Amino acid sequence: MSAVADKTNNLPTADQLQMLISDVDGTLLDAHHRFHKRTYRAMKYIRETRPDFPIVLATGKQRSAVDEIRIPLELDAFPSAHVNGCVLYNKGKIVYAEHLKPEVVMEVVEATKHNPNIANVVYDESQVYILTPGREDLKNPKRLAEIGEKVNFEMPCDEAIAKVKSGEIKVIKMAVCEDPDKLDVVRDILKTFPIEKFTTTQALAYCIELIPSNANKGTALEAITGNILPHINNENVIAFGDGQNDLSMFAIAGWSVAMCNGMDIAKEKAKAISRVGNDEGAVGEVLERIFNIPADYEPSS
Repeated sequence: MSAVADKTNNLPTADQLQMLISDVDGTLLDAHHRFHKRTYRAMKYIRETRPDFPIVLATGKQRSAVDEIRIPLELDAFPSAHVNGCVLYNKGKIVYAEHLKPEVVMEVVEATKHNPNIANVVYDESQVYILTPGREDLKNPKRLAEIGEKVNFEMPCDEAIAKVKSGEIKVIKMAVCEDPDKLDVVRDILKTFPIEKFTTTQALAYCIELIPSNANKGTALEAITGNILPHINNENVIAFGDGQNDLSMFAIAGWSVAMCNGMDIAKEKAKAISRVGNDEGAVGEVLERIFNIPADYEPSS
């Protein structure tokens, strides 16, 4: 049996688990950024049969961008980690947030301004703002809007920059966007910055994300099991993901599952690999096996 085949079967039993934590883009969502019906069905089964079993979202997205998942599954009952672990919610309220310093954001804007195709965007708790004056029509901010991000196209870039400088916009995450085949140029620029200014990660093919150096999905998971839900042991957590920004929670969770069509580094580091990709409801297929979900089960709503 191949190593990959071994990994598709390296799963816990339901009674070994106390919590599920999952990435969203490329994991729960399909290529069209829709919540896959198979995964919804499996998670709904867990919500109905084990209502106290936490299902935690850990995503680069803001909370407002995951309503399609959060609302029908009533996930406000549990914590959630947003903007790659920089914002932690419990019962729908922010309990923790990390921010990038305004001067660091502006240094990156300055360092990238001579490249005509680069678009800089920043995230606060609820919106995305464009910081590329004169180039508001670049395609990558529009791509972010297409996947559910709340991009503020109405605010002029100069105004957004002024509000970042003043601290009125508190930046949780910055994304430097460029065509995928040109991202190495962005990486080379960002490598010139001291490591204490930010950490870089990647979830989308066309963006390098900058977050505070002391925050990631792994630190969010530790905060959840250490403070909010202290009765849960990390060894009894299963994490799902597809990208580089999921590795920190893979390292902490006792069980981890990478999407079979995810990044190679995710598949290498995960304990298990899904049998099907996110377009086929990978998380749902895995949960069906773990929780022995009946073939004739239909969600109540």
